[in-house]
Amino acid sequence: MDREWRRTLLLGAIGCLVLSAGHPADAEEFKTGEQVIIEQDQVIDDDLYMTGDTMTVRGRVKGDVVASGRVVRIEGTIEGDLIAAGQVVEISGEILDDVRMAGMTLTLSAEARVADAVFATGFSFESEAGSQVAGKTGLIGYQAVIGGEHLQGLEASLVGLRIEGV
Repeated sequence: MDREWRRTLLLGAIGCLVLSAGHPADAEEFKTGEQVIIEQDQVIDDDLYMTGDTMTVRGRVKGDVVASGRVVRIEGTIEGDLIAAGQVVEISGEILDDVRMAGMTLTLSAEARVADAVFATGFSFESEAGSQVAGKTGLIGYQAVIGGEHLQGLEASLVGLRIEGV
């Protein structure tokens, strides 16, 4: 993995932590609490900043999402970037731009669709069979299982890597 990718992944992880540490000055939507849920019928018309224990997006966000919590779940559609940090980050929805995520367990489920690049750093990363990343995938961490499609390639700095799909 070239030096620029490593730097980008590291800066993305640091950015997740910095951006989620306090109330962003220009945020249109800021949500905090033990459980924050954007329901399936909800539409957020701007960027969304979320922090708490369990963050779930089932609806549509017409902007970027910055989320930090013990669990971050994306089941709906994000029309911008996703920047997420948590013990568990699970994506089963659609992200129309880049994903930058950091955490212990990072998952792209079989239904996950990412229209651009994925940058992830953490203990474990998995892209399940059926998931799709249209851009480049960059990983830094301990282990990864790749079962989904990574259409512009995969670059990784890991201890263990298992390829199960395309």
